[in-house]
Amino acid sequence: MKVNKQIVIEIVNNLIDVRNKIFDQIVALGMETEFSEEVGGFTVGEMYHLELKHFEDSKNSSLRKLVELCRETEGTIFSLMNFNGIDEKEVKLNN
Repeated sequence: MKVNKQIVIEIVNNLIDVRNKIFDQIVALGMETEFSEEVGGFTVGEMYHLELKHFEDSKNSSLRKLVELCRETEGTIFSLMNFNGIDEKEVKLNN
């Protein structure tokens, strides 16, 4: 049975939301633990661009596990897109 592409697009978009929530939790935990000293040096209104790679070498086992989960979720997203011929423009990757 062929799966409706629109259903898979919805699933992928939901997984993107989940991935982004996991990343937000990684940042929150990282700022409370390993990066707590750096947080004190931030000025209100300053913008910082954080990426998953900033947390990959964490000494905190919880952070490492969350990074692993985030990477696995990303892999699932791109696998589903590839298997179902879904283009990046069809999903909300950059939102």
